Amino acid sequence: ETNSKLTARLETPIEPTLLVPLLSVLNESELYATWLPSWTKPVRLGVRSSHKLQQNGRCNQTILVTTDIPWPLSTREVIIDALACDDIDANSNIAIKLKTLEPGEQMGSPGGQSATVPLPGEGSVRIDFDGGFLIRRCPTDHPALVEVRENKNCLLVSFAMFVDAKVKFLPVSVINFIVRTVIGRMWDMFLRVAEDIREGKRP
Repeated sequence: ETNSKLTARLETPIEPTLLVPLLSVLNESELYATWLPSWTKPVRLGVRSSHKLQQNGRCNQTILVTTDIPWPLSTREVIIDALACDDIDANSNIAIKLKTLEPGEQMGSPGGQSATVPLPGEGSVRIDFDGGFLIRRCPTDHPALVEVRENKNCLLVSFAMFVDAKVKFLPVSVINFIVRTVIGRMWDMFLRVAEDIREGKRP
């Protein structure tokens, strides 16, 4: 979108048997750094750590993600509040809303335990993030359905994100690397880990 802001959207048809493993991958936020890819060349980039700050329900949580980005820029942090909505019975949809929480805001649901969003760590810059997942029945005319056309009951997993990395300038080469390589690799790994769980290759 600009040298500071990035907008991306991805979607993939999946078999219904992948739904529960996929939701499990999303829910295990403290394991993100163990499977998300990272790079040292051509630039240093990747998730350094992910910590669950608050569990607000079975699938609702607040997490702190710390990422490495190219020198000389400082480490970036983002605090994401994830709110899941199960609308399977009425409309066959599952939605997960992701949004940034600012320092001083309250984490936690009304009436439950709550805590205050901490300030950024020393030497880190807090970025803005907005986005979400939508899982629904895949339209029969979806162009990507060709690869799994033998299963007419496929689900469509869609992900959209809007990120402000709080930088004044990034070289075009870095932007191209993020858009063309990083986002795609992360999405592929997300689906692959879910498949491994379904097939019993991961706990």
